Amino acid sequence: MIKSMESKSVKNIPPPLSFSDIESVGMRYLSQTDLFQCIWNLGTFCNYSCSYCWPHSHSSKPNYIPLKTLTNTMDKIKKKAREKGFHSFRFSFAGGEPTLQKYFLNLIRHYSNDTKNCNHQGLHIVTNLSQKIKWLKLFTEAVSPLDLTVITASFHREFADCNEFVEKIKFLAENNIICAVSIVMVPQKFDMLLEYAKFFYDHSINVYLQLQEDFNNKIVSNYTKEMIEIMQTSFPLKQEYWTTNIEKTKKQRKRNSILPSKSHIVELIDSSGKARHLDNCDRLNALNFNRYKGWECSAGYRSIIINAKGDIKRGFRCKDKPIGQLNKDFSLLPNNEPCITSACLCTGDNKIPKRRAGTKHTLYKQIKPISESPPE
Repeated sequence: MIKSMESKSVKNIPPPLSFSDIESVGMRYLSQTDLFQCIWNLGTFCNYSCSYCWPHSHSSKPNYIPLKTLTNTMDKIKKKAREKGFHSFRFSFAGGEPTLQKYFLNLIRHYSNDTKNCNHQGLHIVTNLSQKIKWLKLFTEAVSPLDLTVITASFHREFADCNEFVEKIKFLAENNIICAVSIVMVPQKFDMLLEYAKFFYDHSINVYLQLQEDFNNKIVSNYTKEMIEIMQTSFPLKQEYWTTNIEKTKKQRKRNSILPSKSHIVELIDSSGKARHLDNCDRLNALNFNRYKGWECSAGYRSIIINAKGDIKRGFRCKDKPIGQLNKDFSLLPNNEPCITSACLCTGDNKIPKRRAGTKHTLYKQIKPISESPPE
């Protein structure tokens, strides 16, 4: 029996919220800034072998990319983005386990060295947080020049220890790195995983609950209505997510950071022009707000992904043909393009600003970075 949650409602999501009335969706740090985003899957090599992981996303054999290929690709992406007027960047790395990439720290140092030439530079990593504190110290040194570093720590209870997980997150927080825990909520183990989620949340760590996908990249069908409701509304984003690091660095940081307010990470605008907000992107799948076929999408113009095969695409689940390949030249799209994909289930794809065809809501604009102090 699933235990009731103490706090189910997420602020700023006035029910009922009908997707049929929504005209645009996207992350505020993308739709309200001149930020270009690259989500890069560095390979499938992982030191874990989770029972629910997709076969195409996991390999027990290292598959390293040469450092020169990594840095040249990064530089080329930024050059092409700058040509379109984007001078702020966020690179997001995933895997497999991205931190096991042989040259990962070298790549991050290369990225950090260019911060002075950008309006803003942010980094995001999806990691199982299996690296030891010794490695994490090297990582915090490598990211120190960046304006913002965010980690989504995937907790896999088959391999990870929750107490060690908390200690590592506390260490990262003390070094001005924002962390949240992500848990794939396997339906058959939902109650147990929910207890882990509450454990982290009670330690003032934000938690994202992810729907499980099957090996065909479709959401598994055996969630109950109560499970879905919990994933839609539970664990609202804690204020500590922002204030811990902001207050420590506000006086010494001269550059602005692109930061949304605590419950305004995802923005949805309805037909009347009213903005609604979600506190994390995983809720879009839980709410079934992920069917954008026919919408205009800025993916490929102001953001790209690189998958484990080295394909450069608009999005991980986009049915479009790749726009390029690692180690080869490519071009960003000249304009926004219609979505031709039936369901946008990948969290990274869901983040990209998009709007219903024929509407004029902003998908990107060149403005000064959002103040580092979250609005009241």
